[in-house]
Amino acid sequence: MYTEAVEIMFVYRAGNGIFDRVNDAVHKVLSPRTYPCRLCMLTHGHSGMKREWREFVSSLPFKATFLHQDQLNGTGIPPSTELPAVFIRSKSGSWRSAITADELNGVESLPQLISMVSAIDIR
Repeated sequence: MYTEAVEIMFVYRAGNGIFDRVNDAVHKVLSPRTYPCRLCMLTHGHSGMKREWREFVSSLPFKATFLHQDQLNGTGIPPSTELPAVFIRSKSGSWRSAITADELNGVESLPQLISMVSAIDIR
């Protein structure tokens, strides 16, 4: 339930640079079981964001932001936060954890992730 959310932020446990992206792509293909970002594994295929995820995110009633671990400066989220993770920003402007790294690492499928995001309660 999204009663007061104005933005949701998905933070990947991956870097944003070209080298990071190439390295991640190779890692996901060669050793998917050891790839450290469960959020990326669930939401992206070999050619980019999965259609089902893109459609779900675009249907949310508020802004969705996607960041990589090296883009957290200025967000107010501590750099020591375990990633990947999902955060919600309410009308008051503060970010709070909505789905932790431990919770994301236990997600088995994209439909399960979509269900978790749909169930976020922000009051």
